[in-house]
Amino acid sequence: MTLTVTEVLILEALAQRPGHVKSRDQLMDAAYGENIYVDDRTIDSHIKRSAQEVPRHG
Repeated sequence: MTLTVTEVLILEALAQRPGHVKSRDQLMDAAYGENIYVDDRTIDSHIKRSAQEVPRHG
């Protein structure tokens, strides 16, 4: 499994409060900081890629 630094930061933000929904803005702030602008669909791409990389349990 190989994740980028950005993907790890997003997963860490999600793992801080399991079951709690975070907005794209909150995830962008966690991954890039508050002073960086990226298209909000960039987060979607990182989450999609992370979901493919992280093994599923169940």
